[in-house]
Amino acid sequence: MTPDVSWQSISIDVPGSPPSELDRTGAVALVPAGDRAFAAAAALTLARSLARGGRRVFLCDLDLQAPRLHVMAGAIRGPGVTDFVLYGSSPGHVATELEERLLFVSAGTPVVAYESVFASDRWASLMEAANHAQACLLLFVPADLKGVGGVLARVDTVVALGRPDEVPDLGDAADRLLLGLRPADGSDDSASAPSSDAFASAADSLPDPLAEGSRPAPRHESRNDDVWAADPAAVGPDPDDDEEPTMTLAAASAVNRAHRKSPPKKSRAGWVFLILFLILIALVVAGWMGLIRVPGIVPRRADAEESQVREAAAPDDGAPEPGLTGSESAPAAGAPLAGDAPLQAWTLRMGAFRDRPVARSEADRMATAAPDQLFAVVPVDVSGARWYRVVSAVVADADEAEAHRARLAAALQATDAQGWLARSAPLSFLVAEMPDEAEARRRADELTAGEIDAFVLAVPGADGARWFRVYAGAYADAAEAGVMRRLLDGAGLLEAPLVERRGILPE
Repeated sequence: MTPDVSWQSISIDVPGSPPSELDRTGAVALVPAGDRAFAAAAALTLARSLARGGRRVFLCDLDLQAPRLHVMAGAIRGPGVTDFVLYGSSPGHVATELEERLLFVSAGTPVVAYESVFASDRWASLMEAANHAQACLLLFVPADLKGVGGVLARVDTVVALGRPDEVPDLGDAADRLLLGLRPADGSDDSASAPSSDAFASAADSLPDPLAEGSRPAPRHESRNDDVWAADPAAVGPDPDDDEEPTMTLAAASAVNRAHRKSPPKKSRAGWVFLILFLILIALVVAGWMGLIRVPGIVPRRADAEESQVREAAAPDDGAPEPGLTGSESAPAAGAPLAGDAPLQAWTLRMGAFRDRPVARSEADRMATAAPDQLFAVVPVDVSGARWYRVVSAVVADADEAEAHRARLAAALQATDAQGWLARSAPLSFLVAEMPDEAEARRRADELTAGEIDAFVLAVPGADGARWFRVYAGAYADAAEAGVMRRLLDGAGLLEAPLVERRGILPE
């Protein structure tokens, strides 16, 4: 430990004056030193002290292994850090306003690969936004998580929360350890907080979440904060649906300490569950590979199988099937030559939303601001949850995606363009194909009015005239496209094939 580290006492129940050492902007890593429950409570108290002292504060829970800040704050564990980093959610969509000037982001959707979260380039854009807004970005992050060095390398300051003799190895970040906050009694929090024997009484004292009047006041997501450039239309699920009971910080610390000291014993039922889970995984993999048929699983070979079925059903006279391409015979006069159209193999993901109307509204807003571009809404299922991505779907390759990012950022006056995700997604469902643009647009509007968000691209015809394709979705592979396949089947569009997305924007 460096000799210039200042250690101060902190009471986890009473936010006091903010430490003068943090009277600056930038990113601060709050690292537990010993008791992680005390450290979490201290992190929340420190954030409230800074906010009540007039600072703008953004507190993120990066304890992906055992998140607890949302319980202590009386918030829900909705979309959070992992959703922002991995799935493209905007800061305004995942943030909860705990009090004036204090925004909180939970750990978010559970993940296993912690290192993919800590190594993300999206941290750079968030930290840049914090500096630009002269805000304090607090990252509660245990130093023993795999890959945590990716975040510690980016922060300006490190603060230890706990005991001086239990500060973990910080590696290259040790020279940025500026401040330590220890329990108010100078030793640990066991003397001032309830002991582990208080677990039952602390739990019994919690309000019944089903009893009338027992719920805490709902938190409202910050959507119009000029600091974080939140999407004005980004709304999340009603927090009352999954609200967790509020605990005092001391009680929460005791409950978490008791839980850590008394881990549940493994039973035979646990092994049975593990075996059943492994069998389920094997069935999913087998279904995806096409070895067996599993309802709801789109096989990897679905495209080839569907192509074979369509070829077998083609008319014997050699004429192409109406609305479809791919005949090996010479094209009829005026038939579309989609193979001559450019492949739009990439997308630029602008955001992801849990509600389709919100995503649709955001896409329409962007289309109004940039009428010469195409913005599509693409449904995907991630970890059992339905998300709706808003993407720019007419992007040829990675280089074009970066050029497209700059053009759209200027047209939309976007401040978070670096957070947009460029990805390879060359496949879309071909719903219809026709020579009349107005008819194609009417068909796309009909589908969009239902559950299927569709768009139109133009392809050349054999006689020089244009044909117009109605596409739905933009996916990397058949497995990712499974959600749209089910929507199309439900709408009676069983024959719509998954094809390469080719074409240009109609003029």
